[in-house]
Amino acid sequence: MSDLPRYPNGRVQRLDTQQIDPDDEVSDEWVAINGRCSDIPANAMDYSERTHYQDQYSAMDQFGRYLTIEWADQPDWYDLRVHSRGWIPLAKENDRNRGSWARSTKTHLNVEGPDIDGRWTLAEADRREVEADLRFFRMLMEKVGESPLMDLETHIEVPPLFDYDKLSSLQNSQSEVHEIVMEARRSALEHMGWLAWWTASVPRWNEGLTIEVTRSVMELELSTYKKTGYLFKLGRVYESVNFGLLVKNEVPFYYPWSSLEMMNKRLARLDPRLIEEWYRSNESNEMKELWVEDIPLPFAPFDHATHYDEFLQLKIDPYCRPRKPLPVSDGDGELAFAMIDRQGWRRRGLAFDESPEELHKLYHHVVVQSKSKRKTTVIFQRFHPKPRKEILTADMDVEMEDFPRLNEQVVRERFKCLCAPSYGQKFDNETGVERSETFDEFTPMETISKFEEDRKREMPALALGSHLIYATESPLLNADSNEYDATAYGRTVGPRVTSPHSDHSSERREYDSTEPMAFKTGWARSMARDDWGDGTDLYVENRNGWKLEVTLKERIGERYEDALDNYSVSSEGHDSPRSVSPTRGNTPSERGHISFPIRQSTPPPFRRNPARGEYMVEFMDRRVTWLNEFVDWGRAYTYESCLWRVPFDEGWNPEVLDRGYLIIGEDAEFRLRFQIIANPAIRFPRHVLEVALERGIPFIIGYKRADCDIFRPKSSDDDYSRGVAKAISDGHAKGAKISSSPSIKTMYAEYKRSLGRLGDMPQARSLVLKGGVASWIVRAYLGLGIVKRALKGPSAQVTVFHGGANDTGDDFSIDVTWDEVSEGDYESIHGYIPGPTREQDRYIYPTDEMLEEFSDHYHREWNPFCENTFKRLKAELEMGRGKAMTRGEWKRYFQSSNRGQFAPKVKVGPEVMEEGRQRLKGAIQVESWNKRRIADIAKDIPHQFHTDF
Repeated sequence: MSDLPRYPNGRVQRLDTQQIDPDDEVSDEWVAINGRCSDIPANAMDYSERTHYQDQYSAMDQFGRYLTIEWADQPDWYDLRVHSRGWIPLAKENDRNRGSWARSTKTHLNVEGPDIDGRWTLAEADRREVEADLRFFRMLMEKVGESPLMDLETHIEVPPLFDYDKLSSLQNSQSEVHEIVMEARRSALEHMGWLAWWTASVPRWNEGLTIEVTRSVMELELSTYKKTGYLFKLGRVYESVNFGLLVKNEVPFYYPWSSLEMMNKRLARLDPRLIEEWYRSNESNEMKELWVEDIPLPFAPFDHATHYDEFLQLKIDPYCRPRKPLPVSDGDGELAFAMIDRQGWRRRGLAFDESPEELHKLYHHVVVQSKSKRKTTVIFQRFHPKPRKEILTADMDVEMEDFPRLNEQVVRERFKCLCAPSYGQKFDNETGVERSETFDEFTPMETISKFEEDRKREMPALALGSHLIYATESPLLNADSNEYDATAYGRTVGPRVTSPHSDHSSERREYDSTEPMAFKTGWARSMARDDWGDGTDLYVENRNGWKLEVTLKERIGERYEDALDNYSVSSEGHDSPRSVSPTRGNTPSERGHISFPIRQSTPPPFRRNPARGEYMVEFMDRRVTWLNEFVDWGRAYTYESCLWRVPFDEGWNPEVLDRGYLIIGEDAEFRLRFQIIANPAIRFPRHVLEVALERGIPFIIGYKRADCDIFRPKSSDDDYSRGVAKAISDGHAKGAKISSSPSIKTMYAEYKRSLGRLGDMPQARSLVLKGGVASWIVRAYLGLGIVKRALKGPSAQVTVFHGGANDTGDDFSIDVTWDEVSEGDYESIHGYIPGPTREQDRYIYPTDEMLEEFSDHYHREWNPFCENTFKRLKAELEMGRGKAMTRGEWKRYFQSSNRGQFAPKVKVGPEVMEEGRQRLKGAIQVESWNKRRIADIAKDIPHQFHTDF
């Protein structure tokens, strides 16, 4: 039951049921999955036979939106004749993505008029926004239309083009203008729904699209919105519904359940009793793996469900003889398989016994059946264009007429093994096929890591940034091979030809040579996944046909030509990695973890360098050259990767990102801008703030006084239960100074108690944003809980008692306030121990000023040197061997690492950062982020070049 709806934490989502006729206890019932039965219209059953609407407004509400749900006929296809739309994104709070005016019925578009002639029209500002969004959605549709996926002879319809002239036309009344607005809303919703449906339904939907188009589609975040749902009559539409796809994408669907459906064994998987029993069993099992014997037997729906897959097709399990056995080519054994999803993602009703001859040919030539064992194989087909010669080789005796709807671009095959669970086997088998006597040739999930290690040892590898990129054989070189080309999918799934220098292929040699390489490398399991990357893969081929897959999503840290510098051709003619010496740019401490994407509509041209014998990337675009040089320059002054991550289970409060103002220094802002340019994964303002937190770059989030009430905690909030209201109202919480003691253990225990008291103060969350030493200390001693509180907004110090700090004394004041700890509290964070004189004051941990002044390794960005140093200091304090030191002692401590082999390769000073700022301002439009709304910095992601650059 891998297609059962689940919450993000893996728990099965409880379904909702309701009697169709509340007055009749024995009436049929509604079943809702991913939704609530209360959303179903009361008179829905009266229109159950009506699926095609002739009147274009009959399925709309007064705002021009499609009804939340209506009876569906062919939900897996986009059909202009059918108004059922299960992928229309619904409005959500603080929606600032494109098209928010169309998703939200609360958005009011202004109408201007009447003019001197009594005519009305849409307000100019609203017209520009609506037209810009409609043209943007249409542009994405046209780009997708240019994809090779759309070249197939397949019934794929797209929403009609909107007449943009209507938006600026003059109308006789306001109602006519509102009708045009309704039509514009419908068009925008149609386009967004189509894109949401396409990207969720088609694996590798970005095949052939540029990085810019792919990124534009992803930035719409369509997968994050709730969708409109479907009403199904199961007996009518089950053959054209991919229930697993709807569940996975949280698209709600509803269906009536009656005695007629209950008697249909094929529909047992959707039996509400089965889903309810599954839920209870999973709950009692405390989220552990659920086995067949955990379900109370006998249970008829469960027994029936085991014989049908998620497409409600009969499974042919190897323990049962198929109704029409198909002999294997050598006559040994029987062939048991099923075929589904015949055309694209819509499953065709082609059962295994309807066209045995055609299926036998296809199965025989694509999957070589094991001679010794029988297995159940389900053949999935998805839209993956591939030249005919790469799949129909010369030695195949299959004619083109045996493959309907195959053109120059044919559909690629993908395989997944499905077997009905027997007693002692996992029922939820979505993570892989368990090892058994029948399926032992498929690699279980437990051995994935081992096979990955074997694969890596067998393949020539390139040290590219912080990742290893493996060479895979070019699919074009094996067009005449009778082996199925696994690498043609655009993912490195395993080598077709092992390296001549490898001695680690014994694990694979035990397989029958007649089996396809897909099964040898566990490819069948990996192909069953839908994780196909983000379309930012770059392929580089050298002269021997080896292909390098460079995935920008993985934040590669070296330029492409630098990586190829470490790749040579051996005397035997085989490609082999050149030994990498520990020179600058290859050690982890010096190599950047981020990559710069090729920001062009097409990959840059490749040319061969005759002097070195490798293929180089020829950057013809001036802007691309600048980006490349800028990232190389900055890599010397940053470090490889983040040392910790913001808790992913606790996101930002949307009100913080919407109403907060960023207060940041010039140096810190430049560092963040460099990260945006170098790292294409940074796409939203929240990403910028998270990079600052993770790299210890200081900043402040201020709030207008009028907005503070939004963050005001309730009386039951922790801020009221910590007993610090009086201290907050007084304006300061006195820092607890640590008394001097000859025993470091005594002082350290007092220091930790002081930190505990500080952690109880609501305003302590501000220390997380200060970066540097203070941020590390509160995370190390107070845990990530204080980080989570910092993401939620200001504390009661600001919202209730109107304390904290503000910018009223600045030359450029915007009248914002923020949380702030007192000077005494800040000193207590570092373990301040007063002495007779200022020079004799001691600190358990050094301050940021000491670290920056005395250490050549620290330059206002937390780095591995700082992390390792402070972890070592903490460990020594825990063991009672540390000591509190004066300013002079901390100077001698850090200067010991500034000389000799421990000295940094590059010393970053003010002149270096000034050079970087001048580089940036010379090429990119730079508007200071300081004291700007966080939401407004989104237009600088990515940065825009000067028009004359």
